[in-house]
Amino acid sequence: MHYHLEIILPPTANVEAAVEEIMEPFKEQEEERRYSFFDWYYMGGRWSTVKEAISPNEIITLSQLPKGLTCYRVIIAGRKTKEVKLETTFMIQRHFFNGVNSVEVDWDGTVQQALEKAKESWKWYGPEIQEAYTPKGDWLVVTVDYHS
Repeated sequence: MHYHLEIILPPTANVEAAVEEIMEPFKEQEEERRYSFFDWYYMGGRWSTVKEAISPNEIITLSQLPKGLTCYRVIIAGRKTKEVKLETTFMIQRHFFNGVNSVEVDWDGTVQQALEKAKESWKWYGPEIQEAYTPKGDWLVVTVDYHS
């Protein structure tokens, strides 16, 4: 099945490489991974038109985020410092499999509420980490079509 993912990340000159770096730990592979959810992905893909009124491609800035934009999963990636590679700092999806059954998540599917939940989850971190992880208006929002 195809799923709609929005990735939020700091500005970068090479978006494709950054998305690859963020997605790589979650790729289904022969060796067992702690958590994997896709076998392939494509930036934009069948979801490329969800932001069409704002941008002709799958990338916008967070300040351009349309109110009410929904998706199946959101990943927020950031860096603790500029020297550290991008890492996933928050991820949410509509439901998950707990090994026995599918469980619905308390999330309305909007990117906006995902951002609110992320901020809430970071409240236990020190102010420097909270500041580093909190997306700013110039951060990128990238639409991804992934297959699982």
